[in-house]
Amino acid sequence: AFSQIEQPNLFIDQIKSTSKQLNVPLKEFFWTLRLMLMGSTKGPGIHELIDILGIEESKKRIEHGLDLLIRIQ
Repeated sequence: AFSQIEQPNLFIDQIKSTSKQLNVPLKEFFWTLRLMLMGSTKGPGIHELIDILGIEESKKRIEHGLDLLIRIQ
């Protein structure tokens, strides 16, 4: 879902939309994303992390986190 997005604002919009579709509160979804992006649940906001890491690196880290989640299920 995220692979075609190249602009940070659209990326955040897609994250929010996905959270809503999955019926997961945004706060919990962001908590999980922060863990995927930086390996910690505390730190900068998701917007700032994506700005710092860039879209491509953010997508890579999220995809890696999702792969790990799929493996443990």
